[in-house]
Amino acid sequence: MKRLCNWTRVCPRSAGCARSRLRRAHPDVRLNISTELWEPRLMAEGAEVEIRYGLRPPDGLRAECIHRGHYYPVCAPGYRATLETLAEHPLFHCTNLLGNWSQWAEEQALDWTDPPVTYATTFSVTMAIAASGGGLALAHDLIAKHLIEEGRLTAPFEYRAQMPEAYYLILSPEGEQSEPARRFVSWLKDEMAVDDQRAG
Repeated sequence: MKRLCNWTRVCPRSAGCARSRLRRAHPDVRLNISTELWEPRLMAEGAEVEIRYGLRPPDGLRAECIHRGHYYPVCAPGYRATLETLAEHPLFHCTNLLGNWSQWAEEQALDWTDPPVTYATTFSVTMAIAASGGGLALAHDLIAKHLIEEGRLTAPFEYRAQMPEAYYLILSPEGEQSEPARRFVSWLKDEMAVDDQRAG
């Protein structure tokens, strides 16, 4: 069986909800989710479609940018932090991302040296820590917005920084000829459009 889709840097909970909607809309389309910790240079073996989060896709792959949002701090509702005391709080972030705490602070001209930040390899860890009241974590729109809507997280500051990275949709040569892959791509773009409308 071919693997239809490989996702990198996704939120497992969001992926699970999206999977349920895909199954209702296209019950005959099979989807295997493989979340690679480190981005491969080429398409994953057997994958017809990939969704990658990064600065740019590798040369030689047909890629389309489907989302470039903003990143910002999040924390548990009721967690007390101000811009002036931010560097004194436990700060968390995901490893190997260009949008980071220092960059976010610099864009607001905050007067602080590089604060100690605890890094995790997935957003699942940093979001769970923030939601439990353990400090503040950086997140971006697709990772945090549903948690904010559900009241599990809040964004305590107004400023949103542009993400250097983006989500890219990559279609393999086999995927271009695959009717299920094309239907998945169409469904995904519809999902992204609905999310963009809600965010707007």
